[in-house]
Order: sequence, then structure tokens, then C-alpha cells
Amino acid sequence: MSRATSANGVWVLPHDFTRYEDIEDARTKNYLLFKANDGAKHALSLTAMLGNTTIKTAYDLGASLKKIGKVEVYPNNLTNCAVNKEYVPTYSTSSVDANAVYDYWLTFEQSADNLKAVQLYGAEIVNDGHSFRYTRDTGVNNSVKLVYNYILMDGTVVEGDKAPIFTALIREEMATEHTVTLERLNVPMDAKYIDGKDNKELTWIDNWIWSNNGEKVFALNTEAYSLTELLNGMSDVEKAVWNSAIANNSVKLTVIGGEGDNNQDNDNDDMGHNVRYSVDTKNNTITFQFCVSYGYPYNFSLNNAYQLTLTVNDQDTQTPVASIVLPFEFTQPTLDITRENGEKAIWTSDTELRLYGDKVGNYMYAPLFEAFTTAYEKEYSKFIPNAEYYVLKGNPKYNIYDGKIMDYTYDKLNAPLTEIAYSSKAEEWETYIHKGDVNSSEIEIFAEYNFYGVYPATEEQVKDFTLVFASLLGDAKEVKTKASEYISNNVTREVILKDTDFTLTDALGNPFYLFDGITADGNIDPRDEMNQRQGFEEDTEGFARNFVLANANITAVDKNGKTIFDKAKGSIIVGTAGTADVGPDGSITITQGYAGFYENLYTKTNGWAVSGPYEDKVVVVNLPAKQANKKEGLPAVPGGIMIQLPNNIGTTEPITLKFELVDVFGVTKTLSVTVKAAK
Repeated sequence: MSRATSANGVWVLPHDFTRYEDIEDARTKNYLLFKANDGAKHALSLTAMLGNTTIKTAYDLGASLKKIGKVEVYPNNLTNCAVNKEYVPTYSTSSVDANAVYDYWLTFEQSADNLKAVQLYGAEIVNDGHSFRYTRDTGVNNSVKLVYNYILMDGTVVEGDKAPIFTALIREEMATEHTVTLERLNVPMDAKYIDGKDNKELTWIDNWIWSNNGEKVFALNTEAYSLTELLNGMSDVEKAVWNSAIANNSVKLTVIGGEGDNNQDNDNDDMGHNVRYSVDTKNNTITFQFCVSYGYPYNFSLNNAYQLTLTVNDQDTQTPVASIVLPFEFTQPTLDITRENGEKAIWTSDTELRLYGDKVGNYMYAPLFEAFTTAYEKEYSKFIPNAEYYVLKGNPKYNIYDGKIMDYTYDKLNAPLTEIAYSSKAEEWETYIHKGDVNSSEIEIFAEYNFYGVYPATEEQVKDFTLVFASLLGDAKEVKTKASEYISNNVTREVILKDTDFTLTDALGNPFYLFDGITADGNIDPRDEMNQRQGFEEDTEGFARNFVLANANITAVDKNGKTIFDKAKGSIIVGTAGTADVGPDGSITITQGYAGFYENLYTKTNGWAVSGPYEDKVVVVNLPAKQANKKEGLPAVPGGIMIQLPNNIGTTEPITLKFELVDVFGVTKTLSVTVKAAK
């Protein structure tokens, strides 16, 4: 881009220099232009051309012009020039108008000795006077003098005897360049967090890097590439230069490639500042480190071929000692936050999550943290560095659920995994829904993940999913009897069933129980304690403690599925459990309840005796567990249920009773029991 001008002044930009044939005329015009506008304010706009594109800035109403103050320019001497390398002089100044040099050109100092040296050492001024070079190695350890002629922005020309002089010393090149091309790197961009402890940042190139603006920095370290072949080709002197250059970080990096959209703005050099390196001089290896950060203005793109060249330069002459070439390409990172099952957070697929929570008041609180166990470095206490870039979102157009997710209403949900609350107390889990929506509402969650905050996960890697607050009972794997049918007593027409007659397995594959059990030493094992040991805690996630199977909703159907008895209509009744006596002749008399528990001390047996049967009603009785009578040598009896068929059911006709099990959330599951009367 050439120097651009407005009607009122000249803007300082990176530019090519414009040469004037008549410098006096240019000086006069510049002087008059600035003098006429000295101290005045103007609205300035910049118009510039880049190819066929015209760029015009907005007007700056605060711009003003002023006369440039006194400027003293001091060009810097060059002390380590090499042969056939162009050098551009630099200068320093104490002026506040340090950028006031509008143009400059070099000439050789005109003394006889200097002009002789110019010829002997092959010194040349090139690039329209803006740089120079040596063309002969006869100048080693010698120098020439150059004049720095310049024009200030106000038109002042300093040239010839009035212009400052600097010297340029040529040094001997101690090494010739050796080149090695390493094996192409083509790997997923699986970077690790630079924590300064287990994973440290390697050596910067050019002694500066992009600011990460307070964001995390991640790095992919390559293998340690061998440099043995490269170093074996060097002389002892070249190795000494190499070691000195490495010790002083005298390196340069260039990056090419990145075809496609990535390089349309020539970003490769900018991305090169994301590369670090480390040379192990003991083992003669080099390791490259590619850094990535959400805070960087540039990051390497994926699925683009690049090639870096690390040039190690003689620190004195800045001539190459060695060039190490590494072709590389990064592919999609490997998913690190995967969807793994927790204890009560179950991914039935990668698009459905079922949470089995605890009842708190009228709500189910669910352990969402269990659904993302791989987001934790230390279980539920420390997240991995990438977790903040994995975000869960709701639909901002809807809020149809009575509850919250991560303490957000559904329409406001837009939070990283790091906001998932963990607590040993269910009421602090911050993810909950009204019990009426348990097992019935499917909540759509939108998931977004950017590796390191930079690279979006693919749809295949991270899918949106449906969240269901689910019931252990409602999703039970098995709720059935072990036998296909049970035959009743042929006199009183009853069957007595215990937990051992059922297969009851909740959603997590754990057994649960309907009745009190007995312990090995003959004591009663309460049902709520049995279920708690299995993770089917009553009043929290399983049954209510007062749930009794006989009190459930019950219907009975014939083998064609026709309902022939219904508790709600009075054709199935609930009897009570009581006591019974045993006479000397072995007869049993029920003294209390519809079913009575007896102890026969003559035969050392115990059990349940029942009344009836009814002519046209099914009777069910919940039977409590009985502790062992150790004194009399009678065993403990587990709890169960008695089912008695009426007389009007034929001896060859089975009926199926359907018990509606219900948990603390009101979710139901049907338990079917088929009973046939004995002949």
C-alpha cells in the first residue's frame, strides 16, 4: 500500500516510498500545506487503494495539524553483516515526533578510504537507496560508512555533509546452512492445558507470543524428533555456532500453507507465534509445541496442510546455520468429555439422558453432575480445563416446565458444565422438576462444545439430547412373577406369595422388595431397610414407606383379557391379618382378622390360616413378617400377600390379577399374578 494523502495532510502508514524528481518543489508544497493549517482542526478521512479495492475511513473530527518540532535522527550501526544479505538501517531519536521521517536514502560516505573499501568489499546500495548489501567475503571483519539522508514530514531535507553517518561491519560466516525435513505430522489437535507444572510452555520464538487475554492456553507437543543426521553433517565449528545459537534462542520461524479461507488474509506468520520449541542438546532431539487459546487472535485451522521452517541463525551474522522443516496438519480433536453413565444418570443413547433423582417436597432433584463424569479431573470437585467450553442450552422461546436445570429456567438455560452444582444434599443439586412431570416430560437440551474454546465439536461428537427425569420403578427392567401361574389351596382357594416368588429389578438393575423379610438369625428385616440397601430408598426414590401391595389398585382379568373383578367396584376386597389358635386335635381357629397366624406347638409348625372363600369376591390380605419363636423352635416367616379366589371361578380357569405399584412420584408399574383354583 502506498502512502495515502487527504486534502489536508499526510497519514503515516506502512508504505512504499514515493520518489520526487524535484525535491525542492515537493518541500515547498509540503511546507505551505502544513503552515497554512498549523494548529487548526480538520475532519480528515483516509482513502487508500489495495489492488482494485478502494478503502475509505470515516471522518475523524478530532484531527489537527501541527508543525513538527526539532528532530535529531541517529542511525544505528550494524555490527554483524553477512555476505549477500540485504540490510535496512534503523534509527533512534529523542524527538516526540519519532515517526517524522517521511523518506530516506542511503549513500556512501565520500572519503577516499571509504570509497576504496566499498570497491574492495563489494558494497552495494539497493532497493532505491533503502538498503545495502555486501557481495564479497573480502570484507570480513571490515566495515564501510554510509550516509543516512532523510526528509522530514515538514519538508526539511537533511543530506550530504549534514546527514548522520553509520558504519556496517561484515563478520565471517562460521557455518553454512544445513537442512532437514522431518516426517509429516498429521494428528488430531489433542492439546493439553498448560498448567506450568505437569505441562509447561516451551521456548518462545522471536521472544514474543500473542496475549491470551486471560484465557486458558492449551498445547500439543510433538514427539522428540531426532537431529542426529543434521548434526552429523556439521563441522566442529558449525556445531559450536549451532550450540551458541540454540542457547541464545537465535531462531526464526516461517509458516506456509493453510490453503483456503484460512490464508486469505495471510495469517500464517501470525499463527507462527503460536509455535514453541525445545532442543535437547544432550540427546540431539527437537520437540515442537503448538499452542491454542480462545484468547489468541489467530489459531491454526483444522484439515489444512501447513509447513513450518525453523531457521537457526548465527547470532552474530544472522546467517542460517540450519533449517528444520516440519510439514504438519491438524485434524478434529478427540472428544474428551464423553457421555458416560453415572450411578443414577443413565445415557440410554447418545441422544437421551435419564436422571433418577430424589424426592424433595413436590419435586424430583436429579444428579446432573453424574451425567458428565468425564468433565471432572477429580470426581465432582475439580473440572478439567476444557469443561468451561461445553455449554448446555434450553430453548429461549419456551418455559413449559415447573423446575430448573442448573438453577436456570428452561428458557434461560445457557451455561457451561462448570456451573453444574455438586452436593451431598439432594436439595442443593439445582436440577429439578415437579413430580407430576417425572417419566412423562422429554426436555430438549442443546449441547455445544468448542475444544479449547476454538474448534467446534462435530454434530457426531456432541449431539443435542433429550433429558428425562425418570423413575426407578417406572423404568424398572423386570416386574413379574417367577412362575407363569400359581395353583390355589383346594379348600380355601388361596395362594400365599412372598418376595422370593417375584423378579423385581429397578431401572438400574438392582432388586427391590414388596414385603418385610427375615434375617438369618430369625429377626424381621424391614422392607424399607432392605430397599435402602439396594438403592431403592423409600420416601425418596422408591415406594412410599406406607405403600402396601394389598392396598394398591387391583383388577383381575380372564384369559381373554376381559376385566372380571375390580377393586374400585368392590369385587376385590382387602382382608386383615390377625391371629389363629391351634387345638389339641390340630384344628385351627381364626380368632382375629380374615387371615390368622398360628403356631402349632405339637407339630412345631407355623403359618397362615384363612377364612372363606367368598362366593363372588376376590380377597387379598397383606401378611406381615413374623419373628422366629426360638423358645419353641419355630422359624421366622417372611412377609407376603394372600390371594383368595371366589367360588364362582372354575377350577380350570386362571385369572390374572394386575397390581398397580406406585412410587413416591406417583409413577406406576403393573405387576401381574396369574392364579388358578386347584381341583
